[in-house]
Amino acid sequence: MAQTILYPQSETSYKTIFEAPNNIKINSINNRYNLSLNFSEGNNINSGEQIYIEGVMPIESLEIINGVRQNDGHVIVEYTEI
Repeated sequence: MAQTILYPQSETSYKTIFEAPNNIKINSINNRYNLSLNFSEGNNINSGEQIYIEGVMPIESLEIINGVRQNDGHVIVEYTEI
């Protein structure tokens, strides 16, 4: 199973866009902050189609643990080529 990490657009960065190199099936999505996506688990994505996080995520939305702002505002997507 292959994996890609998508980052949302923020005040300081552009969103990550993944273009499927071949036809793929989305096997699992780790989306801790429930960010809005243009795809869902179980979707088949055709070669050349793009997947990404829709919208913007403010840095202030990231969780603070023991006074440290986390940097886990991303989505991990596992997929297989079909």
